Amino acid sequence: MRNKKQNIVKKEAKKLFKKAPFLLLLVVVIVCAIAFYLHYQKEKNNVSGFLTKGGVLYLASEGTAVDKVDITFLELLGTDQNPQIGDSIFIECGDIDILIDAGEKASGSNTVVPFIEEHVTDDILELVIITHADSDHLGGMVGLSTSYGALDVPNIDYKYIVDFGYEGTTQLYEDYLEIRNQKEELGTNYINIASCFNQSNPNAITRFYLGDNTYLDLLDYQTYGMNEITDDNDRSVSCLLTCENRKVLLCGDAEKEEETYLTNLNIGHVDVFKANHHGSPTSNTTAFLNNITPEYVIISSSAENKYNLPKKTIVARLNTYTKKLFATFINGTIVVTIENNDIKIQTERGLEYVQDSTWYLNDNPENPR
Repeated sequence: MRNKKQNIVKKEAKKLFKKAPFLLLLVVVIVCAIAFYLHYQKEKNNVSGFLTKGGVLYLASEGTAVDKVDITFLELLGTDQNPQIGDSIFIECGDIDILIDAGEKASGSNTVVPFIEEHVTDDILELVIITHADSDHLGGMVGLSTSYGALDVPNIDYKYIVDFGYEGTTQLYEDYLEIRNQKEELGTNYINIASCFNQSNPNAITRFYLGDNTYLDLLDYQTYGMNEITDDNDRSVSCLLTCENRKVLLCGDAEKEEETYLTNLNIGHVDVFKANHHGSPTSNTTAFLNNITPEYVIISSSAENKYNLPKKTIVARLNTYTKKLFATFINGTIVVTIENNDIKIQTERGLEYVQDSTWYLNDNPENPR
């Protein structure tokens, strides 16, 4: 009897042993499924390796210390090194790189692309912002037909693109759209500015976290969604960079209509202001300047352009708020460094103020003081 029971036990043991690989496989599958679920729960708000939480996209890990931030206002040059009007601003915060606009096509290829190749040392450009579809802001993203644009530099991984959101009517816009679509196919995340302020969008992003007390905010200037706005300058994406207690305001070519809404946001005093629309009299209104009372003003322009910008009357207006006016066509490329809550200005051609320059002091009937 005992032998019979022992034989039965042995047979059952052999059956169990034969089933062991299948049971082991089942256990592995269950464990993997649980691990995947837990990972998904932890990372479900994580896009392209960056955490999003409460409208904030973390380009750096929470608690990252920030030693300094460099904001470079590039002097834009064409194919023959001729100065060109336009905007291109590059923000560096540790390993985080942000590009805002890229000038005309030639400027993008000849000025912005080499700058990216030199400064984006980890081959990751975290954020690109295109404020609006004018050629002196958008063109450089596309670049010349014979060379790369700022949005298509070889071996650069573009993580996020934020743009103006409306459909352009030019071939330049179509060329840009083709490149943007290609980047999306490769994994770049595209953000339409209107989606950032859509309250029904649970994934809306309005702030980019760069480190402790350092972030870039997209401002709700509202005109992006208004059909009655006829000038696309007044749809310019506007940003406020904050580092500790210092603020840098960047508003593309915003003009009077958009400035009205920006004024209503009550931004308050800013330390650095890039003059709107290259120092145009259709921008930089007294009401707006009264609200932001800038300490430093940077004008991105060329000495000679068909628009005669900046206007000397606007330089005089800005001088009522501050004497610390710099311009790329006078000072060359300008770097604003925020470090230890202090601001330092470095330029290629010295620290001459705009109002003290030969350009300003010389009489010009087409651009009077």
